[in-house]
Amino acid sequence: MKLYVNEIIDNSKVEGPGNRTCIFVQGCLKHCYKCNSPQTWDLDSGNEYDVKQLAEDILSNPDIEGVTFSGGEPLLQSRALYQLAKMLKDKLSIVIFTGYEYNLIKSVNCADWNNLLNLCDILVSGKFIYEKRCTDRLWVGSSNQEIIFLSDIYKDFDLNNKKNKIEIRLNKDGKIIVNGMADNDKILELFNDSNLI
Repeated sequence: MKLYVNEIIDNSKVEGPGNRTCIFVQGCLKHCYKCNSPQTWDLDSGNEYDVKQLAEDILSNPDIEGVTFSGGEPLLQSRALYQLAKMLKDKLSIVIFTGYEYNLIKSVNCADWNNLLNLCDILVSGKFIYEKRCTDRLWVGSSNQEIIFLSDIYKDFDLNNKKNKIEIRLNKDGKIIVNGMADNDKILELFNDSNLI
């Protein structure tokens, strides 16, 4: 089975608890205003990965405690992500970021969505709304978004007084990647600041 991916970030500490591999899937229909990842919207783009090989690659990293599915919109590729999550679940925790509200996900009662969520430990749900943006809550970009613990693995995880953080990486090809939740306008100001050099 194939999964279409925009970016994979290894050893991230801002996309869920602990050290994680974060998979930004390709494709999203939401197109939230001022989205952090508009490059993930195009449904006909991205890199194709074989799910079994991807699972083997992820599991070869002994330093991670989990994998995070973000995007783009993970639920658009829920069947492939479910297959991937099944291969990872015995060893790693699963976090999913979705633009869909949890109540809507439950009411739709889609078998592929349900299968994927049955393997999920933490769901961060809800559309990013620019007018409600915030960085003072861990893992969310706007105040309407919810963090839902779907298993007991992180039942003692304290969300209080934890703020969002970002990571800035420079790839081998010279591409700068910023991940985590932050104010995009401030990030752009930072990179446009001539005092950086």
